[in-house]
Amino acid sequence: MRNISILSGLLCLLFACNNEKTQPIEMVAVPSLELLSDKSVGKDSLQKIQISLESFYISNEITNKEYREFTDWVKNNPDQILARTKEIKGSKNEFGKTKVWTVPVFIGMDELLPKVIDSSALYKLDKRYKNYFTDEKYNDYPVVGVSRNSAEYFCFWKTHFEIVTEKVGHGKSKFIITKGPETLFRLPAEIEWEYVAKQPLKRRLSNDQSLRQVFEGNINKWGLSHLYDNVSEWVIAPDDSSAISRGGSWRTKSNISDRQIIDPDSCNGYTGFRIVRTYKPIEINKRPDK
Repeated sequence: MRNISILSGLLCLLFACNNEKTQPIEMVAVPSLELLSDKSVGKDSLQKIQISLESFYISNEITNKEYREFTDWVKNNPDQILARTKEIKGSKNEFGKTKVWTVPVFIGMDELLPKVIDSSALYKLDKRYKNYFTDEKYNDYPVVGVSRNSAEYFCFWKTHFEIVTEKVGHGKSKFIITKGPETLFRLPAEIEWEYVAKQPLKRRLSNDQSLRQVFEGNINKWGLSHLYDNVSEWVIAPDDSSAISRGGSWRTKSNISDRQIIDPDSCNGYTGFRIVRTYKPIEINKRPDK
C-alpha cells in the first residue's frame, strides 16, 4: 500500500533522526481474513467480491490531546519538512493493468501550520464548544477540524519517531546506519474500516447524537468504539485524488453506511480520524539473501 523503504529513508534525511518519542497511541490487533464485500456495478446494482486483508492494528479515534502533540511540534519546528505519499496513476498497458507510482509530497512547517487544524470548526456549528481543541476538559474527545491531508501528515510525523540512527564501527571506519519501522502509521483503507465497523457490539449505549469522549460509547468485540457515531472518519479511498469519510457523527443518526466524498484539504466540525498500521510478523530462521 505504501513504499515503506523509500519513504523511511526520505523521512530520516528530512528530519534530524534522534531518539525523541511521542506518547504511544493504544491500538488493537485485527487478524488477517477473507471477506465478501459489495462492489458497485453501474449506477443501481452491487456485486459481491472476495477480498483478502492482511493483519493490521487500529486505534480508537485520535483525541484532541494526541493531536495537540502534533500541532505543538509543528509550531516548535519551523525548519522541518514533512512528507506524505501520493499515488499517481498512468495509462493502462496491453494487459489492461494501470501503472501506479507512489511519490512523496513534501511540505514545510510554515506552510502546514495554517492548515494543520481549524480549531474553531466545532464551535462554528455548536456554540457550547468554545475552545474545544485547546481546553483540557476536552482532552479525551475526538479531534475535529482536521483535513484528510493533515491527518496523513500526522501519521507520517508519528512514524518519524520510530526512525533511529546507530553508530557502527570504530575510528575512520565508523559510520551511521538508519533503522526505520517495518510499517508506517496511516489512515485505514476503506475496506479495513468497513470490516471493523461491522463487528458486533459488546456494549451499546443509547444514541442521543451527543459528542462523547473517545472511550465512552458503543464498544465492539475488540474494544473499539464510535464506528457508528461521535464523528465521521477519514479513510483511504481507492482513488487517492479524492477523500472519503465514513460513519455517522454527532450531527447525524448512527449509521456505518454513511459515506461522503470530500475535498482532501477540507475540514469540518464533525469529521475526525483513527489510524492503523499493517502488522508484519518477525521472521525467524529466514535464509539470508545471496
